[in-house]
Amino acid sequence: MEKIDWFGVNARSAKKYEALMGNLDGVRFAFEDAEKAITDYAPEGSSGAWQAVEKEVLKKALADAYADLASLRVSIVRHESKLKSWEWSL
Repeated sequence: MEKIDWFGVNARSAKKYEALMGNLDGVRFAFEDAEKAITDYAPEGSSGAWQAVEKEVLKKALADAYADLASLRVSIVRHESKLKSWEWSL
């Protein structure tokens, strides 16, 4: 017997899933922009309350963010069928 999606719940969930994946791509593009900014970053000496951040610290933070994004993407793809077939919200 085939389930009938009376209220369009599954269709809405599929749209939300696609939007989520699109948003993850947007985050990845932002990370790529940050990577370019880090490449161009030239730390200056500290002045007053402001302290220069070492380029390697920024690179490590970005690498950690990339790893977290990849982990999130893997988890989302692993549960794709559940996310597309149930009503959920962000």
